[in-house]
Amino acid sequence: MKRRSVCGTILLALLSVLVLFPVIYTVCSAFMSNREILYYYGSLVTEEAGEGRWLPFHLIPDAFSLDAFYQILLRRPDYLIKFWNSLFLTGVIVLGQLALSCLAGYGFSKRRFPGSQVLFVLIVILMLMPYQVTLVSNYIAERRGAHRIVPVRDPSGDFRPLRGVLDAPGDGRDSR
Repeated sequence: MKRRSVCGTILLALLSVLVLFPVIYTVCSAFMSNREILYYYGSLVTEEAGEGRWLPFHLIPDAFSLDAFYQILLRRPDYLIKFWNSLFLTGVIVLGQLALSCLAGYGFSKRRFPGSQVLFVLIVILMLMPYQVTLVSNYIAERRGAHRIVPVRDPSGDFRPLRGVLDAPGDGRDSR
């Protein structure tokens, strides 16, 4: 029984090192200077490494440098702008989902109405659907102009809030 426990511990330790190695490698490489990165990994950038040639492995920086952080955070602030935009968008989505989910949960728990069970099952199915399932339909909708979510009246008088999605291509009312 002891031997089995020791083998399991060794196997878990090896797997954890294997899983954590890319994180440790990335953190260590973040503190290298540009010159050091080009010296050790320049063949990756310039494609001088031919097939069958091993690249040098270098984990610990020769000189501790914060230049990469300075470049990203202070010298070129476009990264920070994108980061704060992403954080803001994520916060808005989370707060919106929280508010709507609380209201929907309260409504489903306190009120019974025709079709409530079917609607509840549909909501649960949509919550369990992975993001990858919607990638193709989102791409098609984006190509058709679904990003233009504005109320539009057709010459025929029809109200079309999602004009790019609802129009069939080639019917004369296409948004492109």
